[in-house]
Amino acid sequence: MVLTGLGVLSSIGNGVTEFTRGLREGRCGAGEITLFDATGFRRQLAHEVRDFDPAEWIRHTPLEELGR
Repeated sequence: MVLTGLGVLSSIGNGVTEFTRGLREGRCGAGEITLFDATGFRRQLAHEVRDFDPAEWIRHTPLEELGR
C-alpha cells in the first residue's frame, strides 16, 4: 500500500472508497507478477497496484520523469 497526496494506491483498491471496500470484503491483492518477467526471481507473487492511470492525476510533471 502506498499513501500519497492523491489518496490510497493499493493492490486491493485505489482511492479511499475502493480501498475501504477491499478491506471490509477481506480482499487479497496478491497475484502473479505481471509488470515484468519474474522468471528466475525467488518470488513470483506480488501486490501490484492495478488500474491506476497517473495521467488522470498528475499534470505538472512529465510522466516520463517519474518512476513507477
